[in-house]
Amino acid sequence: MDAQPLPPEAASAPPDPFWFETFLANLAARLLAAPPEDVDGTIQASLQELGAFLASERGGIGLFSEDGSSLVFRYGYFTPEAPRQLFEADLAKALPWYAGELRAGRPVIVRRVPEDIPPEAEAERAIVVALGLQSTIALPLSAGGEVLGA
Repeated sequence: MDAQPLPPEAASAPPDPFWFETFLANLAARLLAAPPEDVDGTIQASLQELGAFLASERGGIGLFSEDGSSLVFRYGYFTPEAPRQLFEADLAKALPWYAGELRAGRPVIVRRVPEDIPPEAEAERAIVVALGLQSTIALPLSAGGEVLGA
């Protein structure tokens, strides 16, 4: 699945106060209606739409392997300028603290890079600085009490 760049005009639309609620309802309806072979494309298109609304430079969804040893950045969106080095990479190998926090069900919120990166995340520091990240947030995705990704 190739990550798609956001269109330049995406962030220019005025926000609707109920956009997010409508977006989530429409997303749920699209996923429920999508045949199995279209689910990946539906997820990717929805991420593009969300990224455009948030005026975010990049983002996506990573999925843990069944044994939890890897976290692959599977679906993503990027502006044309955003680096894509970690797309489709195993984030558990590249970012072990980050993956460990998510695997444990804890959100990862870094308001300012590199100042707010904790000392135990030293492996992550060089990577996120090189990518030009200014902040990041990752929320565990769970179903049935099991963390599936972020």
